[in-house]
Amino acid sequence: MLNAMPRSMTLLCLALSLLSLSATCLMIAHTVHDRLQTHKKRYLFKEAAAFLFFVVWSMLLCLAVKDLTFDRVTTLAIRWAMLIYPLVCIMLALTEHEWTMMIPGFFAALTVPFFETSLGTIFPYELAAMLLAMLVEVLFRLIPALRANLWSMDLRSIQEAVDAIDEGLMFTDEKGRILLSNRTMEALSTSLCHQDLKNGGQFWNALKECGSTDFITKVSTADSFLFRFTGGNTWTLYREEFQIRGKDFVQYVALNITDSDHVQRQILLRKADLGRTAEQLQQVKDTIDRMCQEEAKAERGSETFDSITDKMASLNRFFTDHYALPAETFDYKRLAVLTSGLLEEMEHAPAMTAEERLSLAVSAFALLSIPVTVEGELPEAEDAADVCVDMIREACINAVIHGNATAITVTMEQTEEAFLCEVSNNGSLPEKTLNPGGGITGIRRALFPLNGQLEITMEPVFSLKVKIPNQNLKEE
Repeated sequence: MLNAMPRSMTLLCLALSLLSLSATCLMIAHTVHDRLQTHKKRYLFKEAAAFLFFVVWSMLLCLAVKDLTFDRVTTLAIRWAMLIYPLVCIMLALTEHEWTMMIPGFFAALTVPFFETSLGTIFPYELAAMLLAMLVEVLFRLIPALRANLWSMDLRSIQEAVDAIDEGLMFTDEKGRILLSNRTMEALSTSLCHQDLKNGGQFWNALKECGSTDFITKVSTADSFLFRFTGGNTWTLYREEFQIRGKDFVQYVALNITDSDHVQRQILLRKADLGRTAEQLQQVKDTIDRMCQEEAKAERGSETFDSITDKMASLNRFFTDHYALPAETFDYKRLAVLTSGLLEEMEHAPAMTAEERLSLAVSAFALLSIPVTVEGELPEAEDAADVCVDMIREACINAVIHGNATAITVTMEQTEEAFLCEVSNNGSLPEKTLNPGGGITGIRRALFPLNGQLEITMEPVFSLKVKIPNQNLKEE
């Protein structure tokens, strides 16, 4: 039995057993500490069996040092019960395919009473060798684990590292349960949703439902949100789904984009200013082009009007000089020269408004020393104004040619029912029944779409009157 071992060998075996017991305790503590990082929690049973194995051997060896022991039956029962440790090692080796687990199981099996009986006096040395081998096996696993633990991060260090990040960060499982979040994300949840951060899905739904306020401006996109705090920072939040070992997880990120958002908004404002400036420059360019066109048109019109005016002045002097001469002395060749090209120039003259045409007609008759007095204003509707100017011009020509008129009066008046335009002259009245020619017929044809009426009166003076109802004077 053990009390027959040499005292020095008993002390050596006790020392080896106590060292193995201490190493096993450290190994158990390391395994329990990293229980969330390991997926082989059943190794705890192996460590617990090793702990009991070395406890029993330390107890038996302590009793042997004091020359004490249990009775033979109890000692043999305890020694054979210690076979649970090698059995656990063999089961782990078979189920986890960790064949190195056979080594500590083999060593432990060599300490059963069978080998003590068969080996005799050699057993103490075999026991010391087996305890030393098992101590080496425990240290072989413990030292790399402790060394790796020095370089590994636990949950507390991970949380501290995540809290030190300026940006918001949160990880949840597929049901929204929070696995990891930092202080920045929790603070944003309180500021934006007015609630504590408890569930990722509820947090994201709260972001969807919250709107802009006096202190926060919200901008939503397809898969993210942007929040601008009045007088403060700008944050953008987005979520991303990913998988690890077939399990779904969700990552929520909040980024502080105050500087980039400010720059982007300044760029947009500057772009808008440049757009408005470009529109203004285009308007100025269009105005200049239009003014150039009008100036060129005015120059062409001025040249045409000057040529027409010169020719009409020459005609006026010609008729003044030949008015009292006999017909046989009338210089028709001179008249042909003066009127040459006059009609062509008038046809190619730039388009004029009704007011310009009326002013030109008054000026033309003034060159013939026939004053045309105009009272009132033309109607605003262009078609009605054009018809009135055509009637005024036709009436003036007829008054001079057929009535030898020396003064013409044009009166225009707007009443509650219609617009009235009357042209009268001081010329002689027709001696026979008046038969209106093509000019008067053309005016009546132009008045027809306007429901206008043309009236010719003889008393007290010869006059033409045009009446256009108000409902036909609407400017288009």
